Amino acid sequence: VVERVALLDAASDHVATRDDLTVAYAHSLISADRPLEALRILGARRFQPWEGGEGEVLRAWERAHLALAGQALESGDGAAAVALVSAAIKSPESLGECRHPLANPAQLLLALGDAHAAAGDDELATEAWLASAAAVGDFSSMSPQAYSENTYFSVLAAHRLGNDELAAALVAVLETHVASLAATPATIDYFATSLPSLLLFHDDPQRRRALEIDVLRAELAALDRDLDTAAARLNTVLASDPAHAFALDLRRTLTSTRSAR
Repeated sequence: VVERVALLDAASDHVATRDDLTVAYAHSLISADRPLEALRILGARRFQPWEGGEGEVLRAWERAHLALAGQALESGDGAAAVALVSAAIKSPESLGECRHPLANPAQLLLALGDAHAAAGDDELATEAWLASAAAVGDFSSMSPQAYSENTYFSVLAAHRLGNDELAAALVAVLETHVASLAATPATIDYFATSLPSLLLFHDDPQRRRALEIDVLRAELAALDRDLDTAAARLNTVLASDPAHAFALDLRRTLTSTRSAR
């Protein structure tokens, strides 16, 4: 990630001429713990929708705000965290895209609940956690999914609410989902041919499936409080794909959790 950021820093004039490179630059900055710079770049630009870039600008926008909200929480500024997560949820029209109606908002809602709790508003915190715990399904790789890596955040929200029964039920269905993924050969959805990685021509869908399974298994290990196994799973993902944004963010969060313990 550091090397990628250095290369893009050096080519900043060229990066500024392209939406796709700007998004890649923003993601790299966030992964390199420079979310404020990423947010400034994203906020100063009007992006044009482009086929193959579905969700990338929005995801960078969310990642930058969530990273900054996490920093605000660490410093004890709950009000700033609320504002940052709220801004992540209410994305501007200038991004050129909006959240898919089927996309799972559990991560954002969990973060919003945590921010409200830190700001001393237990009622709004509970409301956000309830919505996070109730979030079902997802939309990724251009197709609806019954479960995804976002189910993990619903489990955490259920724990925040003290609803261990719901948390256990979600973990059980997520484990079943992972087992099903592992037993089913990956295929390319017709609409996935427009994804950024151009799956039909350049990527190996089975490799992508293996990375998805490792991320989900890392989450399951983390939920079981086995942070060493979770870290090992994430390191496997990052050895194959060093720029895997979700794995990088989750590893950072789990590292902070381990340090706190």
